[in-house]
Amino acid sequence: MALAVTKLDTIADDSEREARFRHVCDRLRPFLKSIGLADALDRAVPVCAVEGGNVVRAPEPGSVLAWWKGPTFLDLVEGFELPGSSEPAALDALPLRLPLVDVQLRHGGKLLGVAGKIAQGGVRKGDVLLAAPANVRARVKEVVVDGQPWDAAGAGEHVQLVLGVAEESGGAVREEGESVEGTLLGVQPGAVLCPPQAPVIWGSRCRARVIVSDAPLPLLPGQDAAVYCQAATGEGRYGRLWKAALDGSLKPARFLTQGQQGEVEILLARPICFEPAGGSGLGRIALRDGGRTVAVGVVAEVSS
Repeated sequence: MALAVTKLDTIADDSEREARFRHVCDRLRPFLKSIGLADALDRAVPVCAVEGGNVVRAPEPGSVLAWWKGPTFLDLVEGFELPGSSEPAALDALPLRLPLVDVQLRHGGKLLGVAGKIAQGGVRKGDVLLAAPANVRARVKEVVVDGQPWDAAGAGEHVQLVLGVAEESGGAVREEGESVEGTLLGVQPGAVLCPPQAPVIWGSRCRARVIVSDAPLPLLPGQDAAVYCQAATGEGRYGRLWKAALDGSLKPARFLTQGQQGEVEILLARPICFEPAGGSGLGRIALRDGGRTVAVGVVAEVSS
């Protein structure tokens, strides 16, 4: 992870820009530490969108960021170490996580067509998968990538799948015809396909570490909450709140305001799939209110 600090061109005094950059990094330190990303501050750089300064090329003398002598943002990105086959936790080797962005009936209502990007793991024709949080099983009848039928697809691929009903009976999976009535009709956009033996977590209560970004009013216990996680959305309300101190410790709070970091308990009307750890992205959430994102963060705990 790299941290880019922008909007420094809005500060008129050249001598104050570096101080503001350091101030922003210091303010983010407790939050990044609380989510295990404290080392991101070692890769913090200032950028200027107006001039394109320090994005691809180093700042020029006399520019807004002339004081910066460190790497550019592109230097940091090119230095990222991506998961590879030599790593034990390579994305393709992890259990399948396929968040669904589209779900529709096909072939006269006999099959279910779904689409999404494979976050981790892989899928093959003939696989039996669990659709969460509907908690139903389906057999993969077709795998389509870029309009072409494939036998299998891996992490990072945008896929379309055709699913038929599968039911486990006596330890063996057997087909129950091709009708989706009463079973796969419960699968909606935002659901996640995963292996039955390594299911994703879903629940209607979660606790998340957040930073409040653009909230015109404080976040309060009992206030309505709209949660976005990958393609899933959920309505609920805030429960308990905790504010992060400068040393990273948490203290119970009555509210959280813009610029503050802490933790929030979210009570959802319906369960959503989360994954507090891993490369699936199902641990990252956004909290929205009135069409604006008021906070972002990562899920720490999930329960029903």
